[in-house]
Amino acid sequence: MIHANINGVTGSHKDFTKDGKMLLKRIFILLLSLFSLNTYSNFIIKFEDGSTEISKYDPRISGSLALTSKSIAYVDEDILMKPHFVEGDDNFIDSQWIFVDYLNDSFEKAKSFETQMGAVVVAVIDTGILNHEDLDDVLSGADFISDSSNSRDGDGRDLDPTDEGDYAPSDCRDYSNDSSWHGTHLSGIISSKSYNNIGVRGINNKAKVLPVRVLGPCGGRTSDIADAIRWSIGMSVDGIAANPTPAKVVNLSLGGRGRCGNFLQEAIDEANQRGVLVVVSAGNDSSSIDDGDYTPVNCKGVFRVGSVHPTLTQSAFSNYGQGIDVYAPGDNIFATFNSGSTTALNDDYYSLSGTSMSAAVISGVAAGIFGLNSNITVDQVKNILASSGQSINCFYGNCEGKLSIDPERAYVKAINERRDDSFDYDEYDISPEVEQISTNDTFVQPTSDGGGCGTIIKDDDHSAYRIMSTMVLMSLMFVFFNAAIFFKEE
Repeated sequence: MIHANINGVTGSHKDFTKDGKMLLKRIFILLLSLFSLNTYSNFIIKFEDGSTEISKYDPRISGSLALTSKSIAYVDEDILMKPHFVEGDDNFIDSQWIFVDYLNDSFEKAKSFETQMGAVVVAVIDTGILNHEDLDDVLSGADFISDSSNSRDGDGRDLDPTDEGDYAPSDCRDYSNDSSWHGTHLSGIISSKSYNNIGVRGINNKAKVLPVRVLGPCGGRTSDIADAIRWSIGMSVDGIAANPTPAKVVNLSLGGRGRCGNFLQEAIDEANQRGVLVVVSAGNDSSSIDDGDYTPVNCKGVFRVGSVHPTLTQSAFSNYGQGIDVYAPGDNIFATFNSGSTTALNDDYYSLSGTSMSAAVISGVAAGIFGLNSNITVDQVKNILASSGQSINCFYGNCEGKLSIDPERAYVKAINERRDDSFDYDEYDISPEVEQISTNDTFVQPTSDGGGCGTIIKDDDHSAYRIMSTMVLMSLMFVFFNAAIFFKEE
């Protein structure tokens, strides 16, 4: 009897050993995912059935693929991006040098073409927008910030693009803690009212701004930006009503370090296929973009813009390289603003500098080209923009052979251009190879410096938490291996 009972217990022990080991293995894999070097990142998981999921763990870590039953197409790091501007001067001259001291007043002369233009929608995917006395024809936009802790309005994605202010603690981002009113500023550069005896003058009064909010106090996620592009160009996005006024130009005056992920690249590809120009700022790190370290400027099919100041010299802050398609004014650009340092107060005007401003200038000109000739292809528009300008003084970095935009010349070319579907714009490819999902990866390092607020914060900034996480992980590993020994069959 005793012997039989012992055998019975032994049999139960064997069954529990098998199930227990499997359970502990799964727990260990999950903990390894959570406490890995990717702790501070989010991941975009695209499944073979076309669905997507935002996850806190990286399923490429060895063994964690077993935690999902669906086939994975690819995994992207959900990189945080920030606006591309630097501080300006509120005692700047009371006129706009871009209209009075640039290429023989080319921007002022280009205004005369507006009577021949049709209206063109420009999506400003940024911090949102505020009502302003000098902004007109602003369309109904959307808010795509999905993280309620970063949205400040607390209600996720909706059809309200109001800029709630992106002021933030100093440990959240590496630029001014005051609200930037960045989206309002860009919108004013593109299409402020002209000749109305108030405020400033926009590049193109026939451009209709479509404000789309993706940047909060701590920047914006790639997943939100990619979905914002899709919505802006007329694609359907789950959880938000369709856009009734699809854009012909998309302005992305933002960026961060990292590769161009599949999810973002697919949105840009769709824009190009629909004949939409995606204009991207080069960045303000005084560095070359040709190594492909900055995104979304390293994505394929975007139109990359650097900055010059009044002497047609490359701006000291501007990123550079053969990957730049064209340069445009970006130093001390005076435009619409708000007087509030945190939350919105009164209409104001202010000068900001950065490739953000340069990209907005090009978006305004691009809208003018489409408005003058809606029949030409997006590749033809890129070529007109890249070839219509004057050589710049290249003092700070590799910019030989690059031009700064001449809008008057660009408009003349646009009027005389005939549609050519066989024409392909000669794009300089700086995009690194995109990683696909691999079950052979034993461990995946972050493709950027981790996930942070407003910019990509290095893991060193979380060293105390890292030490605590490591200690917890080591303790759990100790428990796991001791449990495995306990259940080992004799």
